[in-house]
Amino acid sequence: GGIAFNTVLFNVSSTAGPFLVSVPNTNVNWSSAVPQTVTWSVANTTAAPVSCANVNILLSLDGGNTFPTVLLANTPNDGSQAVTLPNVTTTAARIKIEAVGNIFFDLSNVNFRIFTPAAVSSTFTLAQQGFYNTSISALNMRDTVRIYLRNTVAPYTIVDSGKTVIDSLTLSGSLTFSNAQSGTYYIVVKHRNALETWSKSGGEAFVRGTTFTYDFTSANTQAYGGNEIIKGGESCMFSGDVDQDYTIDATDLILISNDAILFSEGYVVTDVTGEGFVDVLDLITAYNNSVNFVTREAPPGAAPFSGNVRSY
Repeated sequence: GGIAFNTVLFNVSSTAGPFLVSVPNTNVNWSSAVPQTVTWSVANTTAAPVSCANVNILLSLDGGNTFPTVLLANTPNDGSQAVTLPNVTTTAARIKIEAVGNIFFDLSNVNFRIFTPAAVSSTFTLAQQGFYNTSISALNMRDTVRIYLRNTVAPYTIVDSGKTVIDSLTLSGSLTFSNAQSGTYYIVVKHRNALETWSKSGGEAFVRGTTFTYDFTSANTQAYGGNEIIKGGESCMFSGDVDQDYTIDATDLILISNDAILFSEGYVVTDVTGEGFVDVLDLITAYNNSVNFVTREAPPGAAPFSGNVRSY
């Protein structure tokens, strides 16, 4: 232990102040899932002689004893800024706004609550080209897909994922992203014999705790680069990527042809049409895509998936 002290010389202006936090300044409940707006009274502190152009906005989780979290640094001293809260739960949060290059600051007067909303179900609508039967406007079978949320900047890191079964009649399936926080993400769909498909350029806004839906079938522009095929009025994922190497080519055709010769039946990856057996229709579907050089469309720099592509 010990004692330390120093001398500080400062000037006081009668034309500025009081510099005060306005919001949050009561026992409010703030969700970490959406941006929150912090406001304060600038009180002429931007003008000479104070001339404070910027402030830092800090967060305490222990009632104001410490402020370890910087929500915004060197942000304009304009009286209002949107901040993103950390994914925490506390009833003892406080805000501190401090001048940059000066000594004054203010704290919110009382503790407030931060909470993280529970994850809710997300619903996706999609169809596989081979499975979609135009004569009945439905899929030939229900099947499992895995859906990923990926960041919108390279290397497009996977944030969360889940499995769902796409219903043959509604073309929809639901799942819950338990880990993802609010943000903008690409949606990536993987199916056992369809081409990996990304959502349209720019990503989609996901708000934790609120309903999230995406429909790949409404238009081929819902897929990155328009990389879907229109079949019976529905935009469908390209079918035939049996070996899951992001392109439909001769390797896939050989695998399908071999199983067709053997009259393979059941839940086999070469059953591109979902009819329960492998035949010439499966081969034709993949062949047509191969001669058109159909391959995955994804943002620049998106690396191939490194996990188990068969983990459905």
